[in-house]
Amino acid sequence: MADHNDTGYDAGALDAAFVAFRTELSGRVSPPGPDAVRHTVRRRRRVAITTGLAVALVLVLAPVAGYAALGRNSPPPTGPASTGRPTPSPTVAPTPTAAPTPTVSATPGVPDGRISRAQLLGARLDLPAWPARSPCENSRVRLTEETARDGDNLLVALAYGDVDRDGATETVATVHCVVGTHGPRQVVAFDRDESGRIVAMGRVTRTEQGPPEWIFDDVEVRPDGLVRVQLGDIAPGGGWDVAWTLRQWRGYTWDGKRFVQSEGERGFPENPRRMSLAVTATDLVYGAADDAGQRTGAVTVTMNNLGELTAERPRLVFTLSPGGGQATASPGWYACQKVSTEGEKLYCDLPPMAPRTERKLTFHILTTGTEPPTRGTVAFQTLDDKGGVAVDFGDWDNRATLTVR
Repeated sequence: MADHNDTGYDAGALDAAFVAFRTELSGRVSPPGPDAVRHTVRRRRRVAITTGLAVALVLVLAPVAGYAALGRNSPPPTGPASTGRPTPSPTVAPTPTAAPTPTVSATPGVPDGRISRAQLLGARLDLPAWPARSPCENSRVRLTEETARDGDNLLVALAYGDVDRDGATETVATVHCVVGTHGPRQVVAFDRDESGRIVAMGRVTRTEQGPPEWIFDDVEVRPDGLVRVQLGDIAPGGGWDVAWTLRQWRGYTWDGKRFVQSEGERGFPENPRRMSLAVTATDLVYGAADDAGQRTGAVTVTMNNLGELTAERPRLVFTLSPGGGQATASPGWYACQKVSTEGEKLYCDLPPMAPRTERKLTFHILTTGTEPPTRGTVAFQTLDDKGGVAVDFGDWDNRATLTVR
């Protein structure tokens, strides 16, 4: 049964047409020879090599681009060894930006040595030694303030700073050993130990028997740890006005074991307001007794004003014991502006004595009983404006012993 054809074309005619087309085309197309095959193989190899290089370049540049994106200063981490095929790259966290280094206020573990006045007054303290013959204790003492008695350790002034440059604050205190109107002073640095107990690091400086005799209340600690102390050559009191005291600022530095002076003068010049008097005397020789049983002795006294100041109110003081004595007619007593007695003492107030001058006088002394004294002294001093004894430089030579015979 014949197929039904809706197109209206004759199938047999179409088949005949295709057969004729193939026959005509086959005569024009040549089959591929060896050259064509070699050309095709070479082209396929070039494509394969180019593709491989492109893939390799992508594999190399991809991590580099990633590292560059993370930060140019961060070196790329070492990756796993190549296995011949691509492996997933590990996830790398971005390198955090370094924060600014904070200023360290103290070395870790270093106690804070800032000690208040109340804490110092309430603690038992070991102080550096006082000068010899000082009445003040230095072991397990309590500091006092304002009202103080002889022998007390008076807290005068406080200052704060990092004296040992360890990043922590220490306390610097001026302590006064009370002796009458004045007494020795020292500047002490305090800190805390690991248990928090208050301890003395060491003495910054102190007064001595000679200059410096005084430490003023002005104590400072510089940011570099230098401790500055204002010193005076002569301590006030005993007729000496503090306004006459020469002042110097000196600086002290902690060397790891003790404080050493690193700034300022190391000595005082001679104070122009300080007296320097000296006296010598011959033996006090008594003669035979008179009709009343009294005896008269004679002594020659040499006085020197060694300083640069005028001794405005010089005075000789004779001390004779037992019994004392009486002034009697002689050149020495005639030179006195005033003669007085008090117990075993005889006073001769003399006229002013110029600087760098010497005066020699002979005194006759009458016994008050039938026997002369057995021992005696003579002192040479000058009075201040208030009637007190003026401070004398090196008062060891202001007194002479009288050998009585």
